[in-house]
Amino acid sequence: MDLYILRHGEAIKKIRIGMTDYSRPLTVAGKKDIQNVSKFLKNKKIKFQHIFCSPLTRSIQTTNIVTPFLNFVNKVKFVELEDLMPEGNIVNVCQTLSKLNPNSNVLIIGHNPLLVKMISSIISNSKFPIETNIRLKTSGLAKIRINSFSPKISGELRWLLTPNTMNS
Repeated sequence: MDLYILRHGEAIKKIRIGMTDYSRPLTVAGKKDIQNVSKFLKNKKIKFQHIFCSPLTRSIQTTNIVTPFLNFVNKVKFVELEDLMPEGNIVNVCQTLSKLNPNSNVLIIGHNPLLVKMISSIISNSKFPIETNIRLKTSGLAKIRINSFSPKISGELRWLLTPNTMNS
C-alpha cells in the first residue's frame, strides 16, 4: 500500500467570535498551497482508491480543493474519520487502513501532531505515539510505502515534501 499523508492548508490563526478551533477555515495562501499540491499529485498520475479526512473545517476544505484534481478508481468519495482529528487515535486509523486492499493508494488528510506521530511510528517500527523531529508543514505531503500490518504497521518513507517543493 502507498499511503499519502497530507496536512491541511494554512488556516486562520485568530479565532473569531462564534468560532471554535474546529471551525477555523483556510486562508487564501492555504488554499493556493493546496491547489499547488493538487496539481503536483495530478501530474504524478496516481490513482487513488481511498481518501480519508478529518471532519474539521480546514481539513474538509483541503479535501474539497484537492479531490477534483485527483485520479480515482471507481469515482471514490472521501470518508470523514474522527480519528484523524488533532487528538485522534493513530491505532484506529491504522486498523482502518489494514482492512483495505494492500495494493491500494490511500490519501489521508489531517492535522499535526497526529500526522507526524503516525509517520514516525510507521517508519521507525515504534509503539504509538512517538516523539519525533519530523516536520510536516501545513500543505506538506508525505508518502509511505506500507510493508506490513502485522504484527504492527511498518513502512518506508518515500517522500516528505514542503508546499514550496511541489510548487509548479
